[in-house]
Amino acid sequence: MKTKLKKALGNPWFQRGMILAVIMVIMAIFQRRFFSLANANSVLLAVCLYGTMACGMLFPVLMGGIDLSVGSTAALSAAILATFVFNADYSVSSFIFGVSVAVIVAATIGILHAILVKVLYLPAFVVTLATQYFIYGAVQWYTNSNYIYCTGGESGGGAFTFIGTGMIFGFIPFPVAFFVIIIAICAFLLTKTLFGRKIYIAGGNPAAAELIGVKSGLYTVITYIICSVFAGCAGMLLGSMNAKAGAVTARGYEGLALMALVVGGINLAGGHGGIGGVIFGTLLVGIITNMLTLLGVSFDQMKLYQGIIIIAAVSLNEIARRKSLNVGKRKQHV
Repeated sequence: MKTKLKKALGNPWFQRGMILAVIMVIMAIFQRRFFSLANANSVLLAVCLYGTMACGMLFPVLMGGIDLSVGSTAALSAAILATFVFNADYSVSSFIFGVSVAVIVAATIGILHAILVKVLYLPAFVVTLATQYFIYGAVQWYTNSNYIYCTGGESGGGAFTFIGTGMIFGFIPFPVAFFVIIIAICAFLLTKTLFGRKIYIAGGNPAAAELIGVKSGLYTVITYIICSVFAGCAGMLLGSMNAKAGAVTARGYEGLALMALVVGGINLAGGHGGIGGVIFGTLLVGIITNMLTLLGVSFDQMKLYQGIIIIAAVSLNEIARRKSLNVGKRKQHV
């Protein structure tokens, strides 16, 4: 019995489940409104948005890179789609064309990142931080520093309104269904395909990857495209939910997505982590953020607590990594 309990306590999924359970018990004590249906729906919708961004960011991170521009890419994609559907009275054709243009623009941003990182050997952190500011500036210019309001017009909004507020089978919010599909796609790519295995190889040991013929340059391009396109999709969903799009549409979401990866145990140096960690990290960040909001914590103070969470998560992950390395060394000596 003790052996089984010890084994369970050492299981990372058991540990993650216990963390979520403890937080929920705390909320049950201090803020019962947390368990209301309206609040649960609010948390779930928020989680779907930056969870989608985190799923996309996972790919370049596994390659040892990073993308800090996902929030600005989301804002640009939302503005592009909003412009097309608003100018054409929310017709289906304008929605399809707007989505297509937004996805192409997002993919182009991903390609640009890959070229700057892999061809010019610029640090991914610097590159994506610079493009973050550039894209935010571009959205401000594109929108004249105003919001593009999309309330649906006479047609009610059609497909554009549906992706943010519509229900599938009458009870599943479309953003939730979309997030589940994204999770399934990512899990399949990373665990069931040669593409996924090569990403882990290239991220974990780039030199060895080159020796066995893994073209890291190609995979860098693909991973950054995936990241930017996922960010663009999240932005379009957010624009539909809010019925407006502007430069600040998804500002701060890059921090939430990155926090989800860190809290989920993803190694920012590359080569380690999976979609399960992203799901856990996203849920935990969503619950904690909502908890702080319900407890009346101001926006500025919330940033303080989020910073503490990131530092704590990175520290715990590093301790766990070193512990596993020490265990491995001891086994080798034995």
